[in-house]
Amino acid sequence: DKYGNLEDLLSHLSSNESHNGRKADAEGSSENVDVSGIMESRDVVSFGEYSYQLNMEDWVVDIYCNESGGLVYVGKIDFAAEYIFLIEDKLVLVGSYQSGGTELDYEMSAAIKVYSLENPKEPTLVDEFTQRGSISACYMMNGSLYLFTSDGVCACGYSRLDDVSEYVPQITSGDEVLEWSDMEIAILGEPTRVQYIALSVTDIKASKVVIKRAFYGNIEDIYYGEEWLAFVVGGLDDDRIVHPDIYTFNVSDKFEYMGKLSLAAMFGSPEYIKQGSDRRADGEYPSVSSITKVGNEYRMVGYYQTISGGKNILQLLVVTADMEEGTSNYELVDCSAYPNFTLDEILWEEDRVIISASVIENFPTNLSPVNRFIFVEFTDGEIVIYENDLVFDHVDGVDM
Repeated sequence: DKYGNLEDLLSHLSSNESHNGRKADAEGSSENVDVSGIMESRDVVSFGEYSYQLNMEDWVVDIYCNESGGLVYVGKIDFAAEYIFLIEDKLVLVGSYQSGGTELDYEMSAAIKVYSLENPKEPTLVDEFTQRGSISACYMMNGSLYLFTSDGVCACGYSRLDDVSEYVPQITSGDEVLEWSDMEIAILGEPTRVQYIALSVTDIKASKVVIKRAFYGNIEDIYYGEEWLAFVVGGLDDDRIVHPDIYTFNVSDKFEYMGKLSLAAMFGSPEYIKQGSDRRADGEYPSVSSITKVGNEYRMVGYYQTISGGKNILQLLVVTADMEEGTSNYELVDCSAYPNFTLDEILWEEDRVIISASVIENFPTNLSPVNRFIFVEFTDGEIVIYENDLVFDHVDGVDM
């Protein structure tokens, strides 16, 4: 939006970077209602009579063989894998490792190791790729591995590098360090500190990185589904709060920027609100908690908080946006009657979303939380919200 290239951005941030309390690494989340093409990592995969299981205690992959009706341990792969996938006769392992620095001043990278299962008892390493940064998300889709890593100056302001111009993405294929073009670098908004998310898409059969991109910005979260990505950019910036922008991309045979949704523009609000020293300043504070995509329509659920004269009014926010048409719509549900209204679970379906929220009814006489359910239907760009009296006892992690 502002900087012409990565060199201009890093040159500016070398003397103008802010340091705040936001988290350093954006987290990735799969929120698509149709994930038939996406393969999430599991703890164990099977190939014929053999099984390969992540062993997080010893940081190896254990190999078992099904013999006489029982699994027999036959060996291991000495690699600290965090993700495991099986593509035909290829075993794909992904894990983090310290790639530089010291124990206190460390740099993290991720390794992709591809093994041939021609001899399933003793897999053979046939390909290896590395990517600088901490793993934010990892999944397989249509035979390609999608790996997101995050790197940059930490939230407390500490930088492991004296020169911030060295905070650039790096991906290797075998011993080859892949070069980056300007077209593969995206600067989202107006970053106030050095932070980037790197994405690689590796075709496992072709043994080749087919797409690579790096996104610089104040990225809060990543959402992904079949052939789409959405980045939530904004948040706390020194003495101001910047309202979120949602940047969207298509990822298929090619990589394509689809557009940006500004929550501030949608509500006719300023892009940011200056903060006072004692409490949050008066104003409107929209936020995003979950994103999915159905057809051409992005759907979002979050909060809309209004602060005025010390009073805090909290509303549930539901948004739809068609980036190709350039249209958006939203609905709000007043939640002020429910103290401590907190979104717990969001279950996306084809034409609706089921929202489970923790609330405290009859506050302050009763302090025990319960789960209240809200149903939202989507029809031809319209949003219909159904409030009801459906309430369950609150049990963390079990309510949906």
